[in-house]
Amino acid sequence: RHVSPLGRAIELIADGNFARARLVLARCADSAETADVAAATAACLLAQERPSEAAPLLARACALEPAWPLHHWNLAAACHAIGDATACHQALRRFIATSAEPTGLAGDPDQPARVAQAVRLVAELERTARLSAFR
Repeated sequence: RHVSPLGRAIELIADGNFARARLVLARCADSAETADVAAATAACLLAQERPSEAAPLLARACALEPAWPLHHWNLAAACHAIGDATACHQALRRFIATSAEPTGLAGDPDQPARVAQAVRLVAELERTARLSAFR
């Protein structure tokens, strides 16, 4: 069976071999699957606890495929990790909005829990913002 370089990189990510996956992904930079390459590279960086490097790649994936909820979810995770509450809030709101549309995530058993968590986090971020406005 022939596996594309992107497919191979995703297999390496699933196996936890992030450094090797990033090497394979570097060869995919000019691919027609640019949003997927950016998102996969960002997933490696997040797994390697490098969210500040992952965030711009996820922002690019969001710009290229704005209707795909997981790009926004992962961007929110990166922004949360670097302490950017405003960007995290915006990404979570986009995740919730895009999740309301029918996508390939409809059959993902983890999606309802992600949406519920996003709704809770948005409410918490908004509550925190209101409280800090009074300080």
